Amino acid sequence: SLMAGIKAQKSWPGGTDWLSPFRYAMEASPPPDVIFFMTDSQMPADNVSKKLAQVDRELNKGARPPVVNCIWIENKTCDPQPMKRLATRYKGEFRQIDKNGLLKEK
Repeated sequence: SLMAGIKAQKSWPGGTDWLSPFRYAMEASPPPDVIFFMTDSQMPADNVSKKLAQVDRELNKGARPPVVNCIWIENKTCDPQPMKRLATRYKGEFRQIDKNGLLKEK
């Protein structure tokens, strides 16, 4: 199953690369109207503002920014707040997948 594959992956130091997926998406022609961003949100706490600013620059390169929906794969060591902020800023939804691979209700 998909969740078994995700759970089997090793955690790499340094956290999630937020910039590259958004840069890649916005290079599409035409750029997307909607993006779904799924991660455990692992990112050094002192890097959050810088990464969000970089993502903002990428998302605002098109005629209009896309809607960004964020799906957080629950990880007790990671803070979902940056993903919640990103979803709110770009008129998307935030959803949480628990450790069992189930969608948590709002």
